[in-house]
Amino acid sequence: MLLILGGESKDWGVDAQSLTLDVHIAYFTAAFGTWARVYTSGIDHDEKKVECTGATDTDVCPRPRRDAAVKMMGNDASKNGKLLMFGGLAAGPGMTKSVGRAYLEGNTQADLVPLSDLWYLDLEPLTIECVSGVQPCTMLNWIQVDVPGEKPMGRWGPGMVLDPSDNLYIIGGSTLDLVEKEFKVLSDIFIFQLRDPYFKYCSATGAGLQTAIAGIKTPFYIQCRDAFGDPAPSASFVVEITGKEQQPSMKPAPKPDPKQKGLYTCTYTSFRTGLYEVSIFVGRGGSQYLDLIEGIDTEPTNSQHDYRFKPGGDVVERSKKVFLLSVSPGDTNAKESPAEGNFITGSTAGVIGSFLVTAKDAFGNRRPGGDSVTSIMKLWNEEKNKQFSEIAMPETGSVLDNKDGSYEVTYRITKAGMYQHQVSLGGIVGGGTPVPLFVATDVADVSRTYVYGELKRLETGKASTVFVQTRDMYGNHLRYTDEEKPCEGYPLSDTCDQIIEYKLCRTAEFVEPCPPDSIESSVGLSLAYQVGPDNKAKWPECESSDPGGRYPCGEPYYGLYKITIYPFLADSYIPMVYHNDEYVQCYFDSGGDPDAGDPSLMGTADADPGWELANACVEMNQASKGRRGMAGWASRRNGKWSSVETMGVVSIQNRLALKQDYEEGLSEFGVPAGSRRAVSGISWKETKLEVKQQFKEPNTKVMEYWVTAAPVLCAVIGIVVAILHAAFDFYEYKQDMRIHVSSVLSSCPPAPEV
Repeated sequence: MLLILGGESKDWGVDAQSLTLDVHIAYFTAAFGTWARVYTSGIDHDEKKVECTGATDTDVCPRPRRDAAVKMMGNDASKNGKLLMFGGLAAGPGMTKSVGRAYLEGNTQADLVPLSDLWYLDLEPLTIECVSGVQPCTMLNWIQVDVPGEKPMGRWGPGMVLDPSDNLYIIGGSTLDLVEKEFKVLSDIFIFQLRDPYFKYCSATGAGLQTAIAGIKTPFYIQCRDAFGDPAPSASFVVEITGKEQQPSMKPAPKPDPKQKGLYTCTYTSFRTGLYEVSIFVGRGGSQYLDLIEGIDTEPTNSQHDYRFKPGGDVVERSKKVFLLSVSPGDTNAKESPAEGNFITGSTAGVIGSFLVTAKDAFGNRRPGGDSVTSIMKLWNEEKNKQFSEIAMPETGSVLDNKDGSYEVTYRITKAGMYQHQVSLGGIVGGGTPVPLFVATDVADVSRTYVYGELKRLETGKASTVFVQTRDMYGNHLRYTDEEKPCEGYPLSDTCDQIIEYKLCRTAEFVEPCPPDSIESSVGLSLAYQVGPDNKAKWPECESSDPGGRYPCGEPYYGLYKITIYPFLADSYIPMVYHNDEYVQCYFDSGGDPDAGDPSLMGTADADPGWELANACVEMNQASKGRRGMAGWASRRNGKWSSVETMGVVSIQNRLALKQDYEEGLSEFGVPAGSRRAVSGISWKETKLEVKQQFKEPNTKVMEYWVTAAPVLCAVIGIVVAILHAAFDFYEYKQDMRIHVSSVLSSCPPAPEV
């Protein structure tokens, strides 16, 4: 089979412009040959076939020419290949003469156009029936080959070589230098790498081009084709993912699909949120031969290739050369989510405190909001490192989602003490917790201070004890730090934050304030802090799971003052305790009355009536102040309690009655009544403190006898002693004389013998 392409259709002598691009095929047998003309077409931008004539748009069909270089490619026994055509000599619009003759005659002024385009004619539809004349031939398509890199200058008559790797070499040829207006013979060599991936025919798809989650491996997919639209398996990529907010850049390497040629998978992992730009460069060789891909995937988020190959020169529609990627934070990581604010570790009873929790993922990226955040505060036993009560309901914070990853937690606790504060995000403890949370007591509320101890019976010369429990408005025992430890001993310093005073008032009835001339001064007083009724520094241990147990189990005696009293004069008094110069209204006797069979509770923790009875007393007093003149209760005039009635000292046997009256909520207290039992069981006027003489008068009769007889007896004894002493002296004198005489005689010489 012989294929004839283009040339001039008129004789040399006519000297007229007659360039054509007709295609004729000669089919030979052993006996004869058959010529057949094959019509060609191009594909316009609407993907419609347009028959190629001399007047057809040169973007759709090749221009008529002569002396083009041609080469068959991919033609084998199984299928027809492609007819490659490069360059040639064409006529400009002003050329009416034969271009070949003008060149041979050296006419440099002629309107000659040297071409540098590369086309191929797809011969695959060509059949033996067509070329043998048995049936009409199918129209063959011209397709322009667009290749990257520097293109050779226009020329005609070059040499063309196609190697086994489909690399097309263009060698030399002739050209017309339009500037210098002279014909030139070229000797350069150009190469068209026809099977290399072509950036205009490469596209990317996948949700990973637009969105990703921090810390999660995210893929996207690339497909690449060569200049003929066939899959290109030898693509070399450089992928750059650059942060637009100064995040660290990434350069993941795409890997070829082992099952399909021309397909590649690129996986990356971002650890910082924000916006990124994804640039994909493709080529073959060094970085200077790489270009941004421009192919379009019609559905770039479905992770499937929807690219449609449109051959034939420049692609009109281009995708964005750079993809915009948004990286979102990963799942909330409680350990990486900080909780900030002073109220995480400290507060004051009754104060509304707040702090901020910022939800972040494992890489420190801020979450957008919508997390489940909880704040739980459990009353904590520091010594045993466990919750005081396993069944007690913990305190909880109220959480406000700011919709930006931050959460404002607000809480209000009225029970002072040490808590374990635990912040959780999504059910997982985090925020740097658990941490100790110390809830300090509020300022002292004198109306809630109460007194207990020996308030009915004292003895002169014997130390007695009264305890003053100070509390805030929420009933908390006032707490102090080591730096704020309150004053002890009398006289009190002016700098003491809590002034505790004890007075004995000698009045027939209760009068507050006690007249100065009625205050007993012959009383010794001493003051100690944080010493309990059992003479220990802490409350006794109790079952933490028992809600009825004495509170606070095992904790120090906060806010408790011990007053030791030494009365010297026996009399009847009204005990009066002042806290910060205000009269304390609730008194509970713990000394008992042994004569009446009421044993003393002093020396035990039960001496303290407890917070329930103390609250009952406080609230009854408040109810009485709210209803002036109510029988059985005191009233105030000019800011002071009158002597009409007052709530007296509650004895041990009346504690239960007080508690029952309070719990039943009698209507006299302004609360709906549960029963109409009167309060006559309590003697509210029991305010007197009897101080008895401790020693009885001795029997003086024996002393009087001895006072009279002692002088006589002493005189007799003196005379006898004097006589005995004189006799002894005389006896001593005689003895001394006898010894002297003997001494003299022994010293004389013996008489001479006769």
